[in-house]
Amino acid sequence: MFSSEDYGDKFSELMGAKHVSVDRDRSAFPVSGTAVREDSYANWEFLEPCVRVHFVKRVVIVGAESTGKTILAQVIAKDLNTVWVAEYGREYCEIKFSGHDPISFKLETLPPWRSEEFEHIAERQLEREDQACLTANKHLICDTNALATLVWQERYVGCQSKRMLALANSSKPHLYLILSPDVPFVQDGTRDGEHKRTWMHNRFIEVVQGTSVPFLVLEGSYEDRTRNAVTTVRSMIESR
Repeated sequence: MFSSEDYGDKFSELMGAKHVSVDRDRSAFPVSGTAVREDSYANWEFLEPCVRVHFVKRVVIVGAESTGKTILAQVIAKDLNTVWVAEYGREYCEIKFSGHDPISFKLETLPPWRSEEFEHIAERQLEREDQACLTANKHLICDTNALATLVWQERYVGCQSKRMLALANSSKPHLYLILSPDVPFVQDGTRDGEHKRTWMHNRFIEVVQGTSVPFLVLEGSYEDRTRNAVTTVRSMIESR
């Protein structure tokens, strides 16, 4: 039996095995199981990626259209030297509406939405989060998640599907950042919800309040919300 422990000899004897002491003074690998249990983040470099996934803290940014979610996700991730997860729903929309003109706001001319599509979007979003956790540096910044996708399903389909609700409940972030729609609406060629921003903002607050996850509503200029977001996430790191 290979170990770096004082009890290695006795433990091996009880098993009828030979004990091989390895790096007993911890000079090659200054870590122990006890140290990892006491502070996994301080010993992050010694954890295998598959183990790190369990400890990664997920910060999810949600908000109505054109509130700066993507840029904020990138800024926070850069500040924390970690990775972020893009919104898969945006990619899906670009494919779905290819050849159409969402800017016209004539929704009746666009392909209708089905509940199955939002379920697919949520599934892919969750998959991407889990994959990104393998390379995340203690924290993962997510531009939306399955719970947010539930709100989009409500908006376009008018109800929640059982499958969508289950996916939303499976998402367990450590913090939600909800962006207020008090910044100018910018049309990027795919957005059709300027008139729905207040409703979506209030709905995001309602559904997040229905979870046990802490949240912060960010208001004001892009600079103000960025500063408050970074400060809040860093405070979460220091108090872990």
